[in-house]
Amino acid sequence: GSVANASILAARVFGESETGPYLGAGLGYLIETGESQSPTPSAHGRGVAAAAETGVLFLRDRTQGRIALGLRLTVPLFAEGTPVPSSLYQAGPSSPSFPFLSLSLRFLL
Repeated sequence: GSVANASILAARVFGESETGPYLGAGLGYLIETGESQSPTPSAHGRGVAAAAETGVLFLRDRTQGRIALGLRLTVPLFAEGTPVPSSLYQAGPSSPSFPFLSLSLRFLL
């Protein structure tokens, strides 16, 4: 499966040096595609997601060519659709989408 996300993140950079840590939070729209059959089936899902990010901003004193390296926690605020039935004890019409971590490297133009 795959995950696609479009989001808006507000961040605060700390310190005054050329390289500094940052913390951010935001909202976005998340699309989960593809199905996994192991160990349990998962379904497609899409909807609003919250995000929190921490990282380091490099070359901060430049107006172009800055680099951000961050770790983001994404929390889907929706449930997945019904998975393809694989057992008699399937739980309800939807299951929660689970939070996940992602590592990002961005070049800011």
